[in-house]
Amino acid sequence: MSGCPKRILNGPCGGMRQDGTCELGDRRCIFSEKYPSRIILDPGFKFRPEVRRRQSFTRLLMEVEEEAVWIAEIPPSVKAFEDIGLLEDLSFTALSVPDNPLARLHVEPTVFAQLLKEKIRCELMIHLTCRDLSRLAIKSRIMALGLCGVEHILALTGDHPSLGPEEETSPVFDLDSIRLIYLARIMSDYGFDELGNRLQLKPRMQVGAGLNPYLPLELEVSRALRKLEAGAEFLVTQLIFDVEPVETLLRALKDAGVSIPIFIGFLIAEGETARRAIEVIGLSQAGIQQDIGKLVEGYVGMLERLRKVYGPVGAFVSTLGKIKNLEPWDQAFRSYFMKA
Repeated sequence: MSGCPKRILNGPCGGMRQDGTCELGDRRCIFSEKYPSRIILDPGFKFRPEVRRRQSFTRLLMEVEEEAVWIAEIPPSVKAFEDIGLLEDLSFTALSVPDNPLARLHVEPTVFAQLLKEKIRCELMIHLTCRDLSRLAIKSRIMALGLCGVEHILALTGDHPSLGPEEETSPVFDLDSIRLIYLARIMSDYGFDELGNRLQLKPRMQVGAGLNPYLPLELEVSRALRKLEAGAEFLVTQLIFDVEPVETLLRALKDAGVSIPIFIGFLIAEGETARRAIEVIGLSQAGIQQDIGKLVEGYVGMLERLRKVYGPVGAFVSTLGKIKNLEPWDQAFRSYFMKA
């Protein structure tokens, strides 16, 4: 932990580059060649019960077992809330709200979730990152999200502030994503926190984790298995632009006995917006399709192909706040998967 800028125990994080270097510079990630085989909990976890696999109880996770479904990512911003009417009549099953993505200032996601619940009747997936919150604050937010009726949280380590414009912000990283998954599950399963204190509210929500198809295969399979050991009930990939790395990873996970729902991250954006996003992920710009129509056509084909390979696969669609870009995706999705 002493050598990691994010103070991670269960590394590497999803920010490790394909070549094994840390996203914050050119030095090699300390977990690139040697990483844990089981989850590691710090001494602050006094209450360490077994976390067992649960049956899916949300519409999103139950429906993806039988058919293709998709999640629309809505950044928590005033502009996105003003454009919320553009979501009417779209075929998404859930909305997803990130937590200060790219370490840029956004509306606090719990408040935004409550506003969405009042406006739109659908399930929500709220991202919860370790970057800005101590474990006390994280527990408080989980309780608040449970009180709001949020059905899913996506547990992430989070982008380091130095990657965004808020360079003077000091990161917290009291936990990493795997310890966060475990904490959320014991709160949801047992109604206690990591200290053994009984909660005022037992939050009923399903807990997900991130997946990075662009990391070395053996390493990413190890990360995924440790996240399942911690209690992850679904996985969401980073934004992807070609199907082969994802297909290879899904085949490996299936061979390892993994069967939980996986949602594939698709970016619908063009021009400078797409270029910046691809640059942050660390991928080459070459071969990236910029035409929106051809882009969504390719994505729905990938989704169908990956469902045949793995089974319960859905789509996680990001437009980086341009909600109007969800319309061509929705049309292509309906045409491909909802013909009847």
